[in-house]
Amino acid sequence: GKIAAPDLIDKPIHLAVNGRTLYIGNRGNESVVKCELRREQVTPFIQPQAGGLKNPSGLAFGDDGYFYVASRGSRQILRYRLSDGVPDLKPFIDQLDDEPEFIERVDWQ
Repeated sequence: GKIAAPDLIDKPIHLAVNGRTLYIGNRGNESVVKCELRREQVTPFIQPQAGGLKNPSGLAFGDDGYFYVASRGSRQILRYRLSDGVPDLKPFIDQLDDEPEFIERVDWQ
């Protein structure tokens, strides 16, 4: 198959997979889209600049029902509901000294 969504995928910079869904962080339009791999369908997930998103560079899934995004342009780690992409009211981590590039899920057991 071939997946094409030029109106939604603009300068992809980071990818993350959860089950059969591929999440794509876009630097061009400051958003995250999701691609249902089986149906090859791309839909918006995090709207452009939602929650202060600027240059999404790292993506991670939490076991708390949230999706975490490293926002390089704002030097923050932002948190969004995995169910619908709605941002938290405040950044998860704010005022980082450098631009975050990657994040990884860590299980504390």
